[in-house]
Amino acid sequence: ELPPKLADLKAEIRQDRQQIGLQQQQIALAREDLDRFKRLAIGGDIAPRLVQGRQSNLLSQQQSLARMKAELSAAEQQRADLIAQQHAIPAELAEARASEAQARAQVAQKQVETSAAATDVVVASVSGGVTAGEVVAGAAIVAGAIGIAVFTPELVAAWAVGDAAGIGFYGSGVGMSALDAAMGSIVLVRPT
Repeated sequence: ELPPKLADLKAEIRQDRQQIGLQQQQIALAREDLDRFKRLAIGGDIAPRLVQGRQSNLLSQQQSLARMKAELSAAEQQRADLIAQQHAIPAELAEARASEAQARAQVAQKQVETSAAATDVVVASVSGGVTAGEVVAGAAIVAGAIGIAVFTPELVAAWAVGDAAGIGFYGSGVGMSALDAAMGSIVLVRPT
């Protein structure tokens, strides 16, 4: 949008300058006419009121020139403002892009921090292999509902017959029945 406006203003300024040149010529002619009428009035060849008419004409021409110069000045100022604005736009875009990149970096950092905060670290109390119970694809897992327990062969046997129903899980703070109700996964560490 700016380049057409600038082109229009450039054409307007050129036209204003031409009109000012013509108006200055009109003022020169009006001044010559006034001087001629003053000489004729001094010689008594014309009435003094005719000289006043020529003075009014010269004054009107000078006022028109002043108005034209003010219009030219306003157009030149508007053109200068548009040029300054056009040069400022790339700087504003670069600043906006830098702000966007900074905001994206902050969001990425928050995601890393949130992900790190949601991870529980459990230290194994015995050596063994880690297995996980199945979870249905797409099932929601509530944060903190994944339990980890270390099972010895004795506990697995006791659990099978129902004697270990209240075993707590590391990182979850819930018992077996609450974990099952939350549809979480069970991670078993098999002692070796």
